[in-house]
Order: sequence, then structure tokens, then C-alpha cells
Amino acid sequence: MKIKKILIPFDFSECAENALNYALNIKEKTQAELCLLNICMLPSPYAETDYYYEASVVEETEQANRERLHQLKKDTPALFGSQIETSSHISVTEGIKHRLQEQDIDLIIMGTKGAKGLYEILFGSHASSLVKETMVPTLVVPESYQTHGFARMAFAGDYENVEDPQEAYILADLCQAFNAELEIFYVNPLNEPITQERAFQAAQLEDYFKDTKHSYHEIKHQSPEQGITEYIDQHKIDLISMIPRRHTVLEKLFKGSLTKKMVSHLQIPILVLHDE
Repeated sequence: MKIKKILIPFDFSECAENALNYALNIKEKTQAELCLLNICMLPSPYAETDYYYEASVVEETEQANRERLHQLKKDTPALFGSQIETSSHISVTEGIKHRLQEQDIDLIIMGTKGAKGLYEILFGSHASSLVKETMVPTLVVPESYQTHGFARMAFAGDYENVEDPQEAYILADLCQAFNAELEIFYVNPLNEPITQERAFQAAQLEDYFKDTKHSYHEIKHQSPEQGITEYIDQHKIDLISMIPRRHTVLEKLFKGSLTKKMVSHLQIPILVLHDE
């Protein structure tokens, strides 16, 4: 399978523009179609009542944003042929879910600010958690990451319950499109031997990455969090992919207790996949 259509939530912010530039690089290599989606947030009273004044304000905002999107398209030749849309919803997540019901989207690319915003997108327990709500592969691009490198990518695993990560083709497609090396690493904080079951689980990934330059690695470190961040830094990883519901060790990376130095090491794009 190939990446055919990419959805980009766009709010004209700097982090959204950075994510768009990142997506344009992917579009050039994969020939995927881009769909820019601008969502106008409905004020809470509007969601409960039907005031004409509020409706007119929403319409004016939509029209203004639509004009800005058309101008952006004119000013950005790489956006030729891309879809642009403005719509109103009570939340960004609801707007994205509505679009996903109407089109087959293979990948969502969005920008975010800082580790806190990244944690909320990936692991937030509240209703607006995008990844949990949409179940579509999501590539999150931190605003601070502007090198847009694709040479080395990584897949972080624990070799448990990964029998059928059906969306791994997204990562494989990216690796092939950019001729990137893929490093599949296993976090082993307790220095335990790899069991036969875990070895079997890891072998299942071969079907997805057989046409990709890839290698397997093991991280042994007293502190799993520091071991992972050091690995990312030392191996110059440009993108890391994970299945967050399974990889609870990685979830700890985004909690507020981390030092600023460790958080800065995590400011690379993260591709979130699902295993069902």
C-alpha cells in the first residue's frame, strides 16, 4: 500500500506552516494528494443556540480564512492540485473526524508547540485527544524541528502485541520514498534476555519492512527515558514511530518531570501508528 492522501489541519500559525512545509517534502517524494483543512471554532453559545449574529460571524470568519487559503495556494506552487477547505466545528478533533468520514485519508500531519502539546496529542485521556479519536496514522511535527530531515528513521518497540501493525506500511513507504534507513529498536531497561516469543513478534515486522533498509537494535539503560533520548541523539534520528498504547515506556518521555535537556532531544517528528 502507498500513501495516497494526506490531511493537514491548518490554522495559519507558525507551527502549522512548519508542518505544511514538512508535508510538502513528503508530497514531492510520494506524489500523495494534500488536503488542507482549516477549522473555525464555533463559540460555545453557538453550539447551544441559533443566534443570527453568531452565525454571521462564523460565516465571515470562514470566508476570510478561505481567502487566506486560496492566497496561500497561489503563493506556494508546490500546493498546486491540493484541496483546501474551511469548515466550522466545536473542536478541531470533531472537524477532522468529519473530514475522515467523507474521504479516505492515509495520514494526518500536524504541528504542535512544545512537549506538553505533544503529550496531549499522543496520550491525552480527554475527548480531544486526536490520535485516540481518529485511529488514523498521525505524524506530529514539533514547531522547533525545522531541518526536515528524512535520512534516518526509527521504530520504537517492545516486541509485545505487534503481530499485525497494519499501518506499518506508512513508515515503510516513507523510508522507501526518501531512501532512508530504518532502525527498529527494543527497549530493555531490566536487561532481560529476549524470549522466543518476543523474537517471533519482532519477525512479524519483516513482512512490512522487507523492501526497506532496516536493522534491529537493543537499548539497555538503567533509565529507559534517558537511554531512548541518547539513542535518538547519537544515531541522529530524524523521525521516530511508535504505537503509544503499547509502548508505555515511551509515554513517560513526554511527562513534565523530564529535564529541559531531555525534552529538547525529543523535538523530532513522531509518527503514531495503531495496531488494530
